[in-house]
Amino acid sequence: MHIMNDEKTREQLEKELAVMRRRISELESEHRRADQLILQSILNWEETFNNITDMITIHDKDYNIIHANKAAEKILGLPFLNGAKAKCYKHYHGEGSPPEGCPSCQCLKTGEPVIFERFEPHLKRYVEIRAMPQFDNSNQLIGLIHIVRDITERKQMEEALRRAHDELEMRVNERTAELMNASSEIMKANEEMLNEIAVRVKVEKALRESESKFKKLSQEFNVLLDAIPDNIVLLSPELKIMWANKAAASELSYDKSHSRRQYCYRMCSNFSSNQKSCPTLMSFITGREESGQVSSPDGRFLDVRAFPIADESGKVKSVIEVARDITVRVRMEEEARLIQAKLIHANKMTSLGTLVSGVAHEINNPNTFIKSNAQFIAKTWKDIGRVLEKFSKKNGDFLAAGLPYSEVQKLMPEVIKGLDEGSVRIQEIVNNLRNFARPEKANLDGKVNMNDVVLAAKTILNNHINKCTTKFQLTCGKNIPPVRIHFLQ
Repeated sequence: MHIMNDEKTREQLEKELAVMRRRISELESEHRRADQLILQSILNWEETFNNITDMITIHDKDYNIIHANKAAEKILGLPFLNGAKAKCYKHYHGEGSPPEGCPSCQCLKTGEPVIFERFEPHLKRYVEIRAMPQFDNSNQLIGLIHIVRDITERKQMEEALRRAHDELEMRVNERTAELMNASSEIMKANEEMLNEIAVRVKVEKALRESESKFKKLSQEFNVLLDAIPDNIVLLSPELKIMWANKAAASELSYDKSHSRRQYCYRMCSNFSSNQKSCPTLMSFITGREESGQVSSPDGRFLDVRAFPIADESGKVKSVIEVARDITVRVRMEEEARLIQAKLIHANKMTSLGTLVSGVAHEINNPNTFIKSNAQFIAKTWKDIGRVLEKFSKKNGDFLAAGLPYSEVQKLMPEVIKGLDEGSVRIQEIVNNLRNFARPEKANLDGKVNMNDVVLAAKTILNNHINKCTTKFQLTCGKNIPPVRIHFLQ
């Protein structure tokens, strides 16, 4: 009877031992899958982290840079860290100790986030620095994240593992008590089971350590992406938003907890369909980093950069889109171009004024001779005309310049009058050109007769008017009150 009980007990133990072995094998498989998930998550985190164009560094409490993205390594001239440490004040400020009044240093003392702008002579550029404090699970300050210029949370497995572990420990304790008086074979089986349990405990410990490391990495990544002011979204091949950081969620009114995903082109730009020039769409097609400027129907301009994420076969499975609103910059550039065009026009007018002044001077000199000679011819004709008139009465009509003297006698006063009026007209045109070209400042103190302004403009444009029409008439009003304007303008 005692032998049968022992055999039955041994058989039960062997079955339970087989169950335990299968459970250990399942836990090992879960551990390998968790390791693969953690490794893939770390690779994705590093890829996103290094694709961000802003400088990002993570500091400990002793001012050591313990992690940095590619942009920070390049701009700050950081060495390949890989566990090494570099002092932040050396690479950011080019100094041998923490500078006085540094807001980032104060952040390590106060635990409050700060945002500030300053010029760094060592970097030869202005920088916008966002210092975000970093706390551990005990709410103790352990360092800060430096952004110069988010990530989903993983379900916790500790509670499930703890319950499984407690249940297993209880069963082990109960079975251990039953096997204390068993035979040597049972003791041997028990020893094997204990060894396997020890292996399982070791596996559980390694899994918990990996989960803790992944949890910490996820928290850092969440804080990092939420602190970036640009819009960052993760898009599926259908261009639906799978995830958005804090800035993008706020601007797009995107609810992270909502199960239904929405198209990015409807939320971002209010387009009814996707645009062929979209950098994100091009990144899905080419599998390369794409960038471009996108305008929306509401008049905004966005600088969009798209970074593809491919699977093991090289197929793009998602794209990270980083968008920055550059509407103000584009409008300022357009305004600068308009101002430049106005300056060019002003320079042309200045050059024209200089040219007009010179031409007016050259015209004025011969016109003086014309006017004085016209006056001399008028006086001479009065004296000669009487002599020629007596001669024609006595000897009859004769030719002068190929015309009968009787016609010359009628035409000559008109010719002399035309010379004098032409000279006066030339003088008026020259004076108006001089006034137009004179670089005077606008002065509204004096009162101007509008008829004078119109007549001056007609004088300058008279030749052009005669080319266009022979029926031009100008009628000026009478008793028009003077107005405060700038005559030349």
